[in-house]
Amino acid sequence: MNHINYDKYKGETREKMIKQSQNFIIKDNKAYDLLTGEDISHLYQHQWLIPVMNKVTINSKEAFKSLKVLGEHEAMNGQFVFAFFTLTKSITDMFPDIKKPDIARLMYLGTLIEWESGMLKTGKGKATTSVTRSNFHEVVKLSKNRSYVLLNQFIDSKVLIENIHNELIMNKELFYRGHKENFNVTVKNKSFTRMFRKTVQDLFNNADGRQLSSIANIYMVLPFLNLHTNIVSHNPDETDIDKIIPMTLGELSDVLGYKDYRKLKTTLNNVKIGDEYAFGFFFFDKDKRSMKIVVNPDIVFAGDGEQLGLVKLMFNKNKPKH
Repeated sequence: MNHINYDKYKGETREKMIKQSQNFIIKDNKAYDLLTGEDISHLYQHQWLIPVMNKVTINSKEAFKSLKVLGEHEAMNGQFVFAFFTLTKSITDMFPDIKKPDIARLMYLGTLIEWESGMLKTGKGKATTSVTRSNFHEVVKLSKNRSYVLLNQFIDSKVLIENIHNELIMNKELFYRGHKENFNVTVKNKSFTRMFRKTVQDLFNNADGRQLSSIANIYMVLPFLNLHTNIVSHNPDETDIDKIIPMTLGELSDVLGYKDYRKLKTTLNNVKIGDEYAFGFFFFDKDKRSMKIVVNPDIVFAGDGEQLGLVKLMFNKNKPKH
C-alpha cells in the first residue's frame, strides 16, 4: 500500500505510529482526540507530538519525529480524508459520464465526510448541518435543476447513498475519514493518499465554474502520482527514487485528453493555494513538452515526514538564500 512505510518500525513503536497517524489535532499547543474531542496533551512530551514511552530507540525517535512533521502539516491543512483509487487507472474510466467540474465537486464532497460514518456535513463543531437533497445545490454551487441531475448521477454511480432522511453519505470506497484499521475490506487492494480538507475546500470555495475544471485535474492525476514524491509518473508505486519514471507534460496531456500540452500547462498553472502553485514543473532541456510534474503536498500526500520535507522544498518560495 502507500501510506507511511510502517514496516521499517517494530513492535510498540509501529503500533503507536499506526494508531496515532490520524486521530489527533493540535490547537493552541494542545492535542485533542478527533473522535472524542478530549484533551490528550498528557500523552505527549513537552506538547510535541512525541507519545510517552518507557524506552525510546533510535528508530522510535525517527518515527515520532516523522509523526510530528506530518501532524503539523495535517493540522495546518485542516486534517485529511483518505482518497482511494486504482493505480494508473483513469478517474474518467470509473466515471465516464461525469463532467470535469463535477469531478472537482466530487473531490470537494469527499472532504465534507463525518468521522467514520461518511455522512456529508457542512459547518464546524455543533453548528454542522447534514447535506441533504434539499440543500445539495447550495453545497455544490449549482442551480436546483442542475444539482438534482448531478445528485441522481452520483447516486446511480454509487458515489453517494441517500438514507431515509434524505441525508447523503459518501461511498467509503472513494473517501473515508477515520482509523485506518477500519477500512472497508473492499478497499484493501486499492491505493490511497491523504487529501487535505481545508486546502481542497479553500480551492473549491474560491473557484468559479470555469476554474473547477482546472481543480478537477488534481483528482484526475491521483492514479499516476508517485506516493512518496508526489511526482506524476508511469510507476506510481515505485519506492526507489532512482527507478521512478516521471510522466512528461506531453504524456499527461494525452492521458487527460488535452490535444495541446500548452493548454494543460496553462490550466495547471491556474490552480493556486494562496500564493503557491498546486502543480510544479521541472525540466532538463528546452522542450517544454518534456516537462515533469509534481503536485503540492498541501493538497495530497501519502509519504512520511522526511519525504514531505523534500517535496515541500519545491514549493517553498520563502526559504532564505545563503
